[in-house]
Amino acid sequence: MFWIFRLGLPMTIRVILFSGLGLSSAKSNTVNKILSTGLIQAKLAMSNSLPTEFRIYNAYPNPFNNLTGFKIDLIEDSNLSISIFNINGVLVYNDTRNGMSPGQYTIFWEGNSQKGEDIPSGIYLFRVKVNDYVEQGKITLLK
Repeated sequence: MFWIFRLGLPMTIRVILFSGLGLSSAKSNTVNKILSTGLIQAKLAMSNSLPTEFRIYNAYPNPFNNLTGFKIDLIEDSNLSISIFNINGVLVYNDTRNGMSPGQYTIFWEGNSQKGEDIPSGIYLFRVKVNDYVEQGKITLLK
């Protein structure tokens, strides 16, 4: 399951919960858990203007325990895909979103499989694709 936090204009936060089955509403206790992690504070400190440069930041935190985030600055309408692979190269999770508008996004992965099942601790490979640009790296899940 992926969470997307988007800083809106003027200075509002919109929370969208994406599951493998599509868009669903977020439960308040889960939203409060995410907000209490401290990851959202960086969003509040940012300017309320749109980004001027495209950028994909490193996954944070890394290593992580059940939640890591991918921060992305989009400067144009974009198609986004995040894929997570185990160390053997087997696809564990994939999420694709088309037509994302310009803005600052933080996309959280909860460390589960495409079916929503828990996955074991270990090193995972990620691939973030925005239009024709691809960023790859390693993340470590510790339980």
